[in-house]
Amino acid sequence: MRPSAVVVSLVVLLVAFGVTITQARADEFYEVGQNDAIYIAWTQDSSGHLQGQVEVVSIDPNDSTRLKTTNSAFTGTRSGSDISLTFGLVSAFSGETWTGHISWGKLSLVIPTSDVPQRLTLKSGSFDQFNQGVSGLKDSVTTNAARAAEVSRANQQRVSLLNAVEEAAGHVQDGGTSIDSGLSNLREMVAKSPDGGLREQYAQEWQKMEAVWQKEQSEGQVIPMTCYQKSQVEYEASQVDYELSQFNYLDSQVEYTKGLYNGAMSNVVNGIAEATLWAPLVDERARSFSQSVGRAYNHSVVSLTAPKISSARKSLKYFAARWDDFMTYVNGYDKRAKQQDDDAKAFPSSITCSD
Repeated sequence: MRPSAVVVSLVVLLVAFGVTITQARADEFYEVGQNDAIYIAWTQDSSGHLQGQVEVVSIDPNDSTRLKTTNSAFTGTRSGSDISLTFGLVSAFSGETWTGHISWGKLSLVIPTSDVPQRLTLKSGSFDQFNQGVSGLKDSVTTNAARAAEVSRANQQRVSLLNAVEEAAGHVQDGGTSIDSGLSNLREMVAKSPDGGLREQYAQEWQKMEAVWQKEQSEGQVIPMTCYQKSQVEYEASQVDYELSQFNYLDSQVEYTKGLYNGAMSNVVNGIAEATLWAPLVDERARSFSQSVGRAYNHSVVSLTAPKISSARKSLKYFAARWDDFMTYVNGYDKRAKQQDDDAKAFPSSITCSD
């Protein structure tokens, strides 16, 4: 809008509201600062009464990518070079009164604030000149928005890179946890099975079977033998067979333990695989992060990974060997127990009895 159009519009607005203007003339002032611009225009009648409009455009202090525009009408008085501008209670300036002085084409204002009054000097000028200043503020806002967008992109990239490093480090740590958990379970099961517990139970069960078999053999040596005595030998043979069923029960316990053992071994194997896969990615992604943000990403997870993996592989070999040795032990007893049972069942058939 042209300056003359602003003044004409202001006059028309005042007339529309029934204000009588006698020999009205217009005054316009503006000022442009680094973060704001203000424009004041009024008409004055012959008695010194003023009616006008103020417009303030400023960069939002809470968001430098936005402009805030405030408009408000005012009334006032002028006496010589002194002026007083009063805003309505429901206006943007809530009933404030601005006082000032006009001299050499400049308007000096005192604006009340909650602390020290603000002093502002405006120069005589048009609305177009004010808008030129506003254009500069718009350029600043555009620059601020571009800068904020760049900062946001950089922050997003840093967050993305950091998340990528932590994702890889998390996988390495998960792998280490699987290794530790698996090895702990294996140690516990070795104590119960290959090195104790079930191993001892097989030895004890064999002693029982051997004792029953010896009793069967001893009772079968009686000569002459009654058929009742032979039935006792047959009973002892059935007891040997019962002891074989106890070996079968122990075998089922071994099979159950084998499942747990294999599960623990798998945890270690999977943990090694996960840590081995992700450890190089931690270093790679940490370098990308450091290059992007200009500072190092400190982590110790990779330096601990290689020794842990090496130790875990050795442990796997040890536990696999311990289980193989245990299974050789179990299969040996199973074979002897089966043969003992077959012999015990066949022995009564070789005996002749008479009543």
